[in-house]
Amino acid sequence: MGKRSLNISEKEWKVAMQRIHLSSICAKHRIIQLKIIYRAHLSHLKLSKIFPRSNLRTLQPSSCLTGHMFWACTKLTSFWTKIFKCLSDSLGVTIPPNPLIAVFGVLPDGFEVEKDNLASSFSMDSSKRLRSFMAGEKLKVILEAEKIGNRAAGRKYGVPESCVRDWRQKKEKLSSCNINRPAFRGKSAKFPQVEVALADYIQDRRQLGYAVSTEMIQMKACDIAKERGILITQFKASRGWITRFMRRNGLSIRHRPTISQCLPDAYEEKLLAFQKYIIQLRHQKTYLMGQIGTADQTPVYFENPSNTTVNAVGDKSVPVRTGGREKQWCTVMLTILVDGKKLPPYVIFKWKTLLKNEKFPPGIIIRAQQKGWMDNDLVIDWLKCVWQRRLGSLLKMPNMLVMDSFRGHLTEGVKKRLKDGKTDQVIIPGGMTSLLQPLDVCINWPFKAHVLRMYTEWAATAVHDKMPAGKMKAPTLVQMCAWIIAAWNLIPEDLVVKSFKKCNNALWGSDNVSSEGESESSSKSEDDD
Repeated sequence: MGKRSLNISEKEWKVAMQRIHLSSICAKHRIIQLKIIYRAHLSHLKLSKIFPRSNLRTLQPSSCLTGHMFWACTKLTSFWTKIFKCLSDSLGVTIPPNPLIAVFGVLPDGFEVEKDNLASSFSMDSSKRLRSFMAGEKLKVILEAEKIGNRAAGRKYGVPESCVRDWRQKKEKLSSCNINRPAFRGKSAKFPQVEVALADYIQDRRQLGYAVSTEMIQMKACDIAKERGILITQFKASRGWITRFMRRNGLSIRHRPTISQCLPDAYEEKLLAFQKYIIQLRHQKTYLMGQIGTADQTPVYFENPSNTTVNAVGDKSVPVRTGGREKQWCTVMLTILVDGKKLPPYVIFKWKTLLKNEKFPPGIIIRAQQKGWMDNDLVIDWLKCVWQRRLGSLLKMPNMLVMDSFRGHLTEGVKKRLKDGKTDQVIIPGGMTSLLQPLDVCINWPFKAHVLRMYTEWAATAVHDKMPAGKMKAPTLVQMCAWIIAAWNLIPEDLVVKSFKKCNNALWGSDNVSSEGESESSSKSEDDD
């Protein structure tokens, strides 16, 4: 007979590994020996990772250098003898120590091991099912374990030793609870009827493809509680409750990461030069706080689905349905002054002309442009309608306007209009907007967050018209303008003042020229105050 390999299938190995966890240390050794056949010369360090340290001396009487032939080494004779004895016991046949088996895992000629014998050595009862033990049964196992030991009690009742140890640690809890309690899985919901209705609402919204935010969950939970006669003093739908509700119902939040702006090379030098230039202008002219301002454009989208949504845990794809106009936006030109005042927002829609019958709310300036962004003519119009209509502009007092390096701000027509109004234009260096523009650093994000919240409330509560394809219609221009005004009014004056202090102390009135690191540290102290 030719040589025959002693191989173990993946299925048989998995069964063997399961038996390891349910058997004694001796049985663990038997399974481990089968794997040692395919290993190279084992050092003392490697053996210590395989075998318990208490039994290491019996398996390796003395250490052996890796330069020795690991079968022929006399120091390992006793070690191999014990390995083959365990191997013979596991397979149910007598296998004498042999270098072919030890080195190559190959049976010698004339020696055969039936696969049925090998499989039977690792057979387990496949019909055995896991079961749940009640508190009373666990206490019974604990009492038995205290008498005869954890392992013996586990074998007697068919329980893994690890479970017996865990139950013994929870003996006090098990003794004080109901004997029919299966497990300790946390506090149950106080208002389960609210959670059931809320979970159905989330599932319906997600099946339609709409994003679900925690704010929507909070509002809907309060509405459901009110319908069921639950007082607001009893149920507030707090953030902590939302977290526990999501955990109980297998929900999680998916979030899209943001990408930060890369700063230009030698940005610290540009930062210092920018501050020195502003201080020089302030020394040459006397600016009142209400005559120093900054302006910036920011896009606001018609449909603003949240970057996060509540969804079932484990789903690989989390689609969010919209009306198909999430890529349609309007440009909003925001303007703030150092004293905390806010000028009316200037909105540009992507239209050739505005509809005549639309009645826009007051407090906002509406324009239309074919591409939906600022150009030379619109910047001049903004100067005329917004900047040069602020308090004190008619007196032609010295004033300063800080803008980014957008090419529409640098045209000759814009410079001439600013010069006529005695406005000193200060341009932020390219790539430095994320450091020096107060609107970009502190104002735009909360402004858009307010718009998003209003869109979320509108999408969750209002009854919407449908398009022929069945999609929800996007908000109208009038609705968008109402949200923009409301969000702009929610920005407090204190935040506007702090935004100037955070980005540029020179604009606020300080003559101290600080580096970027010092500016950040000072801004943090301001925020902490």
